[in-house]
Parts: sequence; structure tokens; C-alpha cells
Amino acid sequence: MEEQNECTHSFILGEETRPKIEIFTKKNRDVTVKNSIFYKQYRQVLSAIAEHLLLCNRNGDPENLYSSWEFPNNIFVFAGERGSGKTSCMLTARELLCMPEYDSEAVLEKLFDVEDSSENGNTGEEKSTKNSDKIRKKKEELAVYENVLKKTSFYRCEVIDPLFFDSNHNILELFVGTLFRDLKKKKEEDPQYRNDGKSLLSRFADIKRIFPLLGRRPEFSDFDDLEQLKDLSASLDLKEAIRKLVQDYLKYVYEDEKGKLVLCIDDIDLDMKDGYGLVECIRRYLNMPELVILMAVKLEQLGNVIRIKYTKDFRPLLERYEREAEKENLRVEDNYNEVVNHIVERYVTKLLPLNQRIIMPSVQDLFDKDIQIFRRQGIEIKKVATLSPMKNGILEEIYKKTRLLFYNTKSHVNYIIPRNLREFCNLLHLLYNLDDVESHEGALPNIVHFKEYFYSVWCTNNLDKDGLFIMQKLRDMLDYGLMNQTVIKNLKRRFEILRKIENENEIKENKDNRLSNNSMKELQNILDEENVMYNISLGDVLACLDWLGKVSYKEYDLKLLFAIKTFYTFSLYEAFRKKEDITEEKSKLSQKEIINREVLTNNETIYGDIVSGNFFNSEYLNVAPYEKGTISRCRRVIDNGQIKELMKYISDRELNVKTEKQNDTDIDVVLLRKIVEFFLLTTSFVIEPSREAFSLYRKRNEVYYEKEITQGRNFICFDILSVFYNLLDVFTCYSRFEKSILKDGKKVKPGELRKLRDDMLSDRTILMSKCPLYVEILDDIVKSESISVSEDGKYSYKEADTKLVYKVCLRNIDLLEQISYRLQRKRPDKSSDNIQLLKKMFDNLAEIIISTYQNDKGIQADIKYRFFDAIKRFLEELSKEGNERYQGVFNSIYADSRVSIFHFLRPNQ
Repeated sequence: MEEQNECTHSFILGEETRPKIEIFTKKNRDVTVKNSIFYKQYRQVLSAIAEHLLLCNRNGDPENLYSSWEFPNNIFVFAGERGSGKTSCMLTARELLCMPEYDSEAVLEKLFDVEDSSENGNTGEEKSTKNSDKIRKKKEELAVYENVLKKTSFYRCEVIDPLFFDSNHNILELFVGTLFRDLKKKKEEDPQYRNDGKSLLSRFADIKRIFPLLGRRPEFSDFDDLEQLKDLSASLDLKEAIRKLVQDYLKYVYEDEKGKLVLCIDDIDLDMKDGYGLVECIRRYLNMPELVILMAVKLEQLGNVIRIKYTKDFRPLLERYEREAEKENLRVEDNYNEVVNHIVERYVTKLLPLNQRIIMPSVQDLFDKDIQIFRRQGIEIKKVATLSPMKNGILEEIYKKTRLLFYNTKSHVNYIIPRNLREFCNLLHLLYNLDDVESHEGALPNIVHFKEYFYSVWCTNNLDKDGLFIMQKLRDMLDYGLMNQTVIKNLKRRFEILRKIENENEIKENKDNRLSNNSMKELQNILDEENVMYNISLGDVLACLDWLGKVSYKEYDLKLLFAIKTFYTFSLYEAFRKKEDITEEKSKLSQKEIINREVLTNNETIYGDIVSGNFFNSEYLNVAPYEKGTISRCRRVIDNGQIKELMKYISDRELNVKTEKQNDTDIDVVLLRKIVEFFLLTTSFVIEPSREAFSLYRKRNEVYYEKEITQGRNFICFDILSVFYNLLDVFTCYSRFEKSILKDGKKVKPGELRKLRDDMLSDRTILMSKCPLYVEILDDIVKSESISVSEDGKYSYKEADTKLVYKVCLRNIDLLEQISYRLQRKRPDKSSDNIQLLKKMFDNLAEIIISTYQNDKGIQADIKYRFFDAIKRFLEELSKEGNERYQGVFNSIYADSRVSIFHFLRPNQ
């Protein structure tokens, strides 16, 4: 049965840097104990304390039942990881016990309230009766707890912190010292205490006399009289003296002989050297009915502290057994460790009973709940926002402040959401101190702050030592051209499975692997040590990360993969800059840049160096079925000679039309140009004369994705997903071919390209005559985006081109992964019709809709790629009945057939 209904929890910004004591009063009805994330912990610890009090008070005086060494255990421990809120919960629990009677009654009523979670009107009569009986019994049980707590007065002691522990002062001295200091303060504040409590002062004197005797090992000859013989019972005397001190302290200071002192001890497990001695002092000397001890510890760490002590004790025994085992060739280390572990487990269980352990909640418990965020303004608390539910709301806030997209899946909450309470509060504080932004440019200053949080807080708390080393190495990198190679080298060093993939035999043996053999071979090519740094693409890195994400199961490994992806997202966002900004910046340079080495790539921005020619590795993703089971449809060798002939045919035909020498007019030149454009947009690199070297392009000295495609090169690499990269700069893509479609088969010189681009984008008619497929892509952008219109009513195609570039400049790894998963899930079925199959793939791309998050105006701008409809429509048109000759032209290039395009372009074909 649920003890409470789902409720909204609240966080106050700025209170994450210190332990927070929650204050609940009868007057403040807005903030109640049920709104606290520690509600269940408060209820559990107060119930356990009430049960302890009932046990002590049974049959009157506890001394009638127990000897001084057998009082019920009075230690209640708040257990959790660092930053889980142990100290805050412990201190608030103390305040709940010690609060004024006026507030205590109201708070305890809410704390021990039982709500019927079965009141939904659908339960049967018998089941309803059983639930009613359970509720009635639970109410009776909690009423007893509530009543005993109301009747008992609690008084707070100073918190004992391990910072004050040293070799000269133990926890008993600190406890007694804090009582004496409190007494001194009260005497100074209230003179009436000066005439009372002489016996109390004598208790302090007795303890002071006994303390020096603890730990001494005198010879028997030292004891000449009975007085000195009393020192032998110092340990027994100390326990009795401390208890009498506490009793008299309650009597004279608080005038309440039946009251209880509440002692809080924080992080005792941090004292690795003397931790065992501290807990032993608590167990031996502070176990008494008049004292309630609240401790905040990390149980695993406390176990290690105790393990250290017993390991030292058992070491001589182990050494003796090791010597005996060597003679008999036996192994005793495992048995020895097992014995020590059993002793530690039993000791901790005795010291901290299971029913008196209060386990701290995880942030994961709040993922599906609503969180209210408040900010303190003077004496008032103002509501800032509500995260509903928290796991989605926090990602929405990250997007509003940084434009960075992180997503949850059905089975996994994104790692960027902290699992630690302190870290979660730090993230909230960071986000709500940043302004909302509406653009990529506006987000850059905020990303700087978010990056600092990610590297200094998130990585430190979530990665192991090697993971931190890798991230620091990436963060310190100055040359972004080395990024992809550096990541792959570090992944190979970290993950043995990648080193195995480098072995060809490993691939042959794993036929039932998650990926096809071709995908595994592609991974092997990516991991080749001889690959040149600037020929390793972002798509190659993502292929390795995707594979590791499928075969890794260790939490630290998965978090490292996430950290690397986030590093790439930061880098892509910061490296992306508009072409207009680059042009303007270059025009302001007063002198030529002095360089001392050859520029490796022609990328205008660091962004291009990071992407390095491809966002996706289509061969690894395997997004289309193989033709005849052996030939990839995603990436293959195609006939550049046929493309050259087709471009020459188009240029000659248009020239003949102008001179009226063309007789056959049934050829659709626009469709032919679209065929050429399609293959230009999907060309990745030039194939070397030896076609066997197709997969070795990463080892070349030249930049594979920039190399000019000259007349002498007959073969090129078709890569269907390189269309994303080529759309970043269509004019540069088209001008890679020596006989360019942009200039009627003539070469475009480097200095001409910018002017040619500006002229063509300024005149749709000229652009349409040369690049009809590109124009249709821009038309789709015009339809879906807000594009400015000139005075003569024409749309700005320069602006449409800028919008297109902005859309294909993918800057978020989560976004790239979603596109990859979409293509894999929607993988077309096997088909012998290449054109239909390619049409389905571009239809999949055009249908991609990736949700973002709402801004402060409630507007949600989803990410769409409808401009791929233009390519889909082209392929659809190409596959129509009556266009067989154009289908033949297309397949003579794509299928590498030995049939010339002119076979299909002759009249009456």
C-alpha cells in the first residue's frame, strides 16, 4: 500500500552549497513536510526512533530490563553517496524532533498521515475491506508512534564533524566538550544557572579524571593502594560517568529528567585512520536511553574503514597460512578475504541495524515527478518554474538556455541529468542563472558556462580515472583536425574489443554478430593505424561509438561514450559559423596571413575539419539492402566516364539548340541535368586507378573529400549519405568536377566560384537553367521557411541557401543518432529496382521530424528535412512509365553497366 499520493516536490535555488535544514511550521501551509523529497526518510527515521523509545520505556525503567552494556541500539544512520543529502536530511530530522510543541503536533500529524491509495471506485467489496483493514492497522501503529514522540522532549547537541577529529582528541572528548561549552553559554546568558548544577560540574570533573587512564597499560606493581586499583575499571567507570553526565545535563540545563539529547555525527567514515576507533567509542560509551544518535555515513566507505582495521589484525595469521600454503601449493588469499568480509558485514550490521538505516533517495526517484523551482528574494520565496515531469523538464531547460538537444528514450533517461542530488541542484542553479536564448549565436555565451559545469562537475562525478584522462586530453586539444583520429586512438586504447576488430580473423569467426560482416569490415578500415588524420570523418567516429554502445555494459564505459558525444556537440556548436561572418571577417584583415606550413584542408571553418567529409558512415549503418547480395547500394563505385559524357551531351545539345542545329526535341534536358546533379550531390571521393584500393581512401595524402575530379578519373565513389555534407556548399560540390555543370562543361576557376554563386543565386532563371534539382531543393526551403521577398516579389535564394546550410550543418550528436536510427529502422526491403529503392530512402529522410522543446512563448520548432522531397520527386519522376530511356541513363552510371548512355539517348529509344 502506498503511504502517500504523488505530490510536487520543491527546490530553492542557491541552497545547494551547504546543508539545508528544512523548516516546517503550522503557519506555513505552502511548504509542508509532504512536499519534501525526504518525506519518506523523515517518516522512517521518526518511526524508528519512536519504536526505540517504546522499547526503552517498556516495563518502566529500562535498567530493569537491560544492563548498562545491553541498552537498545540508539544509532540511526542516514546512508547514501556523497551529495545525496544525508547531512541535510539528518539535521532536518533533528529539527523535527526538537521543534516547539505548537509546530510539532501539526507537522507530526502530516508526517504520520495515512492516505487511502485504493480510492478509485473500481475495487471489489472484499478487496476494499482488506484495504480498509490495512489502513486501520497502519493508522493505529502510526498513532502510537506519533503519541510517544509528542510526549517526549528532545534537545539538540552541537553537530560533531570529522574535521575536528585528530590523534589527540577522540569523539568522546568532543561530545563532552560541546556539552560543557553549551553549559558555559547558558550560564553567561542566564545567571540563575550559577547557583545550580554543582553535581553536573562534578560529572565533568569525573570524566576529566578518567580520560587519561583510557589506553594505558600499567604494570601491576604500579598499584600500591585501593585508589589506584580503581583505575583498572576506567572503561566501565567512563560509560557510567558519561551517562550520569547526560542525565544531570538534562536535569539541570533543561529541567527535564525524561528528555532525550539528540547528537548528530556527520561523515565519520571520512576518517580512514581512526574511523574504527571512533565508531567503537560510540558503540561502547554512548549507547544509553537518554541519547539519540543520528549519523550520516556512506556505508561502503565505513565498511572499508573497518576492513582496514581487521585486515591489519589478521595479517600475521595470513602470513603464517601463506607460508604453510606455499609448501602445499594452496591458495589462501581468497579465503582470508572472505573471512574478513564476513566479519566486517556482521560488525556493521550490529553497529547499524537494518531497521535503523535510512537510505537516501536517488534523483532517479524524482524522474517521473513534478518539481517546483523557487528562488529566494529577500524574505520571500518566489516560484520560478515547474519541471513536469522532471526528466523531461530539465532537458527542456537545457535547450532553452543553450540550444543543445538531449533526449530521453523509453528505457533510458539521458546521462546529462544528474543521479546525485547535490549535482542536480548545482545544474538547476546554473540553468536558472542563464537567460533563455532564441538562436545559435545567442546561445554561445551560455554554452561556455554549461561546458564548464559539464567538464568540472559532471565528468568528475561520473567518469573513472581513465575516462577523465581521455576527456581532459580532448578538451586540451588545440588542433581540431586531430580530433577524430585522437578519439579513435583513445577508444582503441580503452576498449579491447576495438583492438580485436582490427584482426581480420575476428570478423570471420563472428558470423552471428549484431552487425553484418560488411559493417565489421568497415569498422576495421576505420581503425587502421595508417589512416591519415584529416581523412577520418565524424561519421567514422560515430560508427565506433555506436558499436561500442551496443556491446558495452559497464556504467563507466557507457558514460564515457556519452561524454565523448557531448564533447563533439560542444565542438560542433562552437565551430559553426555563417559564411557571411567569415567573409566579413576576412575583408577586415589588413595583411595577409603568414603561415609556416601548408594548409592541409580548404575548410573555411573548424566545423569542416571536425566533420571531415561525412556526417554518417553509410557502409557501417547499412541502410539499404545489397544488390545481388554483394554490391552495396549505400556506397559503391560508379562510372564517372558516363557522367562526363552526359555533361558533354547536355552542353552540346544546348549549344545546338541555340544554333538551331538540333533535330530531335523529345529529350528532357532538365531531367538529364537532375540525373547529373543527383550523382554530384552523392559523390564522396575519387577512386584510384586500382579499384581494389576503394576502401583505402583514408590512407591517402590528399584530402579525400576535396580532391578535384579530373577528366582522367573514370571512377568515383557514390555515397548516398554524403548528400548531407555536399549540401553544405553545393557550388563547391559541383565545381569539384573539372567539366562543371555550372559553366557548360568548362572548369570553374577558384577565383570565379564566389561571383558565380552570387550571380546564380540572384537570378532564379539562370540557376534553374544550370541546377534544376538544386532550385527545387531551395523552393522547398522557401515554402517551409520565412524567406524575405524583394520589391519585385521575388524570393531571396541567397537567404534560402543560407537556411539550407543551417539545416544541414548538424551540430548535435543526438540529432545525428536519431537520423541514423531512423534510416536503419526504415531500411527498405530488398528490391531489384535501384531507383525505387533510392526513392524510398529519400522519402524516409524527408519524413524525419525531430521534436525540440517549447520556448518561453510556448512555441515548439520541430526539426524537419522536407527539402529532401525534391530529390524524392526527381526519383519518382524518373521511375514513371515512359521515362525508360532516362532510367537507362541513370542505371548505366549507378549500376556500372557496360552500356553507354548514348544507347538510351539515341532518337526513338
